[in-house]
Amino acid sequence: MVSEAPVAIGHVTVVPVRFQVIVPPASEIVPERVEGSTEIPVAPTLKG
Repeated sequence: MVSEAPVAIGHVTVVPVRFQVIVPPASEIVPERVEGSTEIPVAPTLKG
């Protein structure tokens, strides 16, 4: 049982690390796309 404890902790630590790495890039891509989409409609609206 003592050997199973460290193994479980190691697996649990690897899972959160991968999730955190995927979250930052995804959140950065969303704002960029949102800003670009909002800028396109705003520009024509000001000209019109």
